[in-house]
This record gives sequence, C-alpha cells and structure tokens, in this order.
Amino acid sequence: GAAGYAPAPSPGPTMMTSNSFSDRRIIEVLAAPEKTHRRLVRTARRVPEVLLDGGEHAVASSAELYGSLALDMGMQAVPAWKQDSEDWASYYVNGRSDVDFVVDMQSRVKPSVIADRLLSKGTWRLVGQVQVHKFASTQLTLLGHFDDAESDDEAAAAAPHVEEPQQQLKDEATAADGSTAEADERKGAEGEAEDKEAAKEAAAAATREVYLDITCIENPTHFKRFKKRQEAFRQVFSEARSGVEGQFGAQGALAFDAYIHLLKAFAAKVPGNALTGFQATCIGLFTLQIGHFRLKPTHSIALSFFEGFLRFCLTFYGDGPTSWSFNYRQFAIDLSMGGRWLPRMSTNWRSELYFMHAEEQMKTRPDERVNVAHSLDPNRVCLEAYALLQRAFTGEHHPGMLFGAPAAAVPCPVPQQ
Repeated sequence: GAAGYAPAPSPGPTMMTSNSFSDRRIIEVLAAPEKTHRRLVRTARRVPEVLLDGGEHAVASSAELYGSLALDMGMQAVPAWKQDSEDWASYYVNGRSDVDFVVDMQSRVKPSVIADRLLSKGTWRLVGQVQVHKFASTQLTLLGHFDDAESDDEAAAAAPHVEEPQQQLKDEATAADGSTAEADERKGAEGEAEDKEAAKEAAAAATREVYLDITCIENPTHFKRFKKRQEAFRQVFSEARSGVEGQFGAQGALAFDAYIHLLKAFAAKVPGNALTGFQATCIGLFTLQIGHFRLKPTHSIALSFFEGFLRFCLTFYGDGPTSWSFNYRQFAIDLSMGGRWLPRMSTNWRSELYFMHAEEQMKTRPDERVNVAHSLDPNRVCLEAYALLQRAFTGEHHPGMLFGAPAAAVPCPVPQQ
C-alpha cells in the first residue's frame, strides 16, 4: 500500500516566501513562453476540425488530445484542480513540447489518408512514421503549421522565443539573408531591403512551426484501451496535485507545477532517450504517492520533491549495496490505488511501470499490458540521478542516502573519466 505524503513541519513565513520565489522562478525558466504555448493550443484546436470536418469526408471517428497539453488550462475543459487565482504559468508544456493526438480510424481508412489531409491544410512535412503492429497503431510525426496559424505580427513577436529545432531553421534563414545581401550589394539598397524582408518572412515561418504527433489506431478495442490508460494517468496526476495542495495550500500547487517541470527537464538531459518526459513524470508522481521526500529548510518544496525523486532513481534503479529492499529487478511500480509495489511481471523488460488497475478493468492479457517503462534504461537513469545529486544536492548538511544506501555508496557503475 501507499505510505502517503511524508509528514512535515509547518514552514515558517520566511521559508514560505523564499520557497515561493524559488518555485515560481523554476516555472519561469522551464515553462514554454506564452507565445509558444498559444501556438501549440491553436494547433491542437485545429486538428479535430481538419480530421472530422463534415464539409469534407471525415477521415477519423474521433481525434483526442493527450500529453502535456491535455493537462492544460488553455484547452476547453479546465481541470477542477486548476484555480483561477494561480498567478504562474498554468501549463506544463516546455520548449520541447509537441502536440499529441490519438485518432480512432474509420474502417478501411489508412494512416496515409490522415497524413495527406493534414499535409493539405498547411505548411506541414512528414518527418517520421512508426508502426506498432501489436497495438494496431501508426505514429505520424509532422513538422510545420496550419495556414491560419497566426498573424505575421504574432509570429515576429514570437521570434525571440524560438526553440530547437526551429532555431536551426531561423539560423539558416539568417545566414541565407546575410549571403544574399552580400551578393546583391551591387544591386542597390532596394534589392537589399527586399532580400532582408524575405529572410524575415522565412524566419517568421520557422517560428510558427510545431511538432505534431498523431497516433492512428485502426482497432477500436486498442483505441479504447489507449484512452483508458490516458484517463488513468490524468486521474493520478490530478490526485497528486490535489494531495500536495491539500497539505501545503497554494504553495503546494505552485511547488507541484514546478516539480513537474523539473522532472521533464531532467528527462531531457538524460542521453539516448533512456528516460522520456512521460516516464519521469510517472516515476515522480509515484515518489509523491509513497512519500519519498524530505522537506528541508534549505530547499523549496519543489526541490525537496525533486531530490526525493533523484534519490529514488539512484536506489531503485541502482545495483549497489543498499538496505532498501525495493529494486527494479524484483519490483514493478504501479501508479494505481494511490501507488503500490507489484512483483515483476515479465522478464522481457529491464524495468516495469503500469497503471495496473486500468489494465485489470480492461481485462487485458499480460502480453497486451502497456509497460510505461518499456524503453527506460535503469543504469543510465541511476547514473544521471547520481551525477545531478553530486552537482546540486551536496554540501555541509548533505544527508547521504536518506532512503537506504550508505552515503558513500554509488549504486550504479560510474564510467572512469
């Protein structure tokens, strides 16, 4: 069963004020700029219109948003756990976020038809396509924007906030502008001005681009299961936020949001896609569920949560000596029922993480269950957690391994420099 949230002394006014500033600053630094967020929201609102358009032939039975943007206050359904009084960024998207949709395909309609419909409605290009036969799904990745993405003024205003890979496109456009202007110097000021204007337009176009991931599912049963798993995640997410807010008030809500951004930023720094943002978020929710953190006067609440997450990764995904009995080789993580441990289900995976209650409700066979941690590399996650703990959470009052391992132990092999 879950251990619940760790009991904590009431922070004093000074701690509350400094923590509030610190957690607010985390969100300011890591959340996507408002212009980027609005661009993602606009794109997300257009996708169902394009795919389900009654004026044309509808190419899908339904198209539903999921991922970071689906947790968003900017979408039509405002989650009950988001309050109007909160004065920090109300979304969880960052500079790397894309727009994720799952599409229930109409019978005899192929994913290529979905791609063609989207490609015909804007400046899009297909940059990736992956089939997963086991779940009757095809994931299409497009980069670009719809024709009515935003006004030129808005695009130009958004230019300073461009993230990779759009920044590379902008750099190329700027380089093209420089070389063209140099070549045309003889043609006079008028020609040069025209070239600069064209380069500006190219740069503005680059800032409008977003990644759009469409998961096309051709089997209604698999589509329903996909939706059920997403609903299970959203429920765990909202319950965790409500629990933190219940314990710490508005300060807790702010800390939770900052914590989610920290988890995603950590995942982005783990090389080789060994930890996805979704995987990090799920593990981070589990560490909150089981109370795997210690509040410290030297840390904001979000940083206390985050240190607890890093120490969990260090011990759970490590192979060194530890007095803590929970390790990925023997135990699977289950986010159901308030967070619980399960015995390992399959030796096919290096580690396992499930929404098992949802799987049981859907009566999925063991081989059809979705292991959220299917691609996670335990050793790499352990190593990156150790490295960040050494950089950011050491010092005079460093508590060592609060949750099992001796302070000096390094439970994952560290490559020699």
